Amino acid sequence: MKLLLVLLVAAWCAGTARLWRSAGVGHGVSRAGAACFVLALGALALALLSPIDALAESRFSVHMVQHLLLVAVVPPLFVLGSPVVPLLWSLPRAARRWIAAMGRPLVMLLRAARVAPVIVWSLHTVTVWAWHLPAAYLAAARHPVVHAAEHVSFLLTAMLLWWVVLRPEPGRSPRYATGLVLMLATSVQGAVLGAVLFFAPFPWYVEPSPAALTDQQLAGLLMWVPGGMVYLAAAAWFALRWMRGTVASPRPALAAVTAIVVLLCGCRDRPAVAVQGGDAERGREALAGFGCGACHEIHGVVAAHGRVGPPLEHLATRSLIAGELANTADNLVRWIRDPQAIDPGTAMPNLQVSVATARDMAAYLYTLP
Repeated sequence: MKLLLVLLVAAWCAGTARLWRSAGVGHGVSRAGAACFVLALGALALALLSPIDALAESRFSVHMVQHLLLVAVVPPLFVLGSPVVPLLWSLPRAARRWIAAMGRPLVMLLRAARVAPVIVWSLHTVTVWAWHLPAAYLAAARHPVVHAAEHVSFLLTAMLLWWVVLRPEPGRSPRYATGLVLMLATSVQGAVLGAVLFFAPFPWYVEPSPAALTDQQLAGLLMWVPGGMVYLAAAAWFALRWMRGTVASPRPALAAVTAIVVLLCGCRDRPAVAVQGGDAERGREALAGFGCGACHEIHGVVAAHGRVGPPLEHLATRSLIAGELANTADNLVRWIRDPQAIDPGTAMPNLQVSVATARDMAAYLYTLP
């Protein structure tokens, strides 16, 4: 991989230098395009050659960072960098002509992709979901060739998707509405997969353990929020460009921008957490009955103004419980029932709370403003 990147950089530099000597600096490939290509190479090296690649073998959350770099960062930068022309100019003229002749089927395929953006999006979506199925993920983790195929498929399908929305047919303006819809759809499918991983009751890829489940939840959260923000930002850009090009009737684009703003604002808080079998009103009464207010400030519970432990407001928006556990309903029930089994040094006592009562308490705590 290192040798391949070195050869790619050397060929691109040679081709860019030859192109700019012939046509002038900034012609054939712009300065901005050159900067995007350099950034793309940096992101690719970060994903595949940095400690991220080694840590990804043992940490699913780090593996998710690697995947996000390969589908949401490297491809759009490569597409904006337009490296094909400089790379061709690094070759002798006869070789360029031969590649141009042999590449006609590929050009026809790319043109067909422009008129079938839904198929391109579906191909990328199926690729991402398929590689996150347990059997495929474990095969990639165990076999280097399968792992390489996974990364190549991520890169190729993502680059095709970004190319469709960022590179219009020559002589035509970009289809901003298409880009807007595809980016929103990509953000949604990534958020759904991230949520599935986050709320899964057990680890998908390793033996069940609290650490493995927390690692998987972090991976799901990374795909859900940072990954989704990349596509939402791209969707917002397409919406604004669409609005600029539809001055006579800006309402559709304005509605799209408004929807994206609402989505972005909605990402600030975690969604409400459902506690299976829990009753919030019974939980409020149980919190008062067990004297939880002697140590905690709890909104809505009579005389709950304690200062020994932390106040329990906004519990549903926190990432961790007691700084130890991922904030899920099952983990909160575990903490309420036997906190010292999780953190032997905690001052919170074991009050012998039953499972049903702990679920009621958790249900109420997740409603706190």
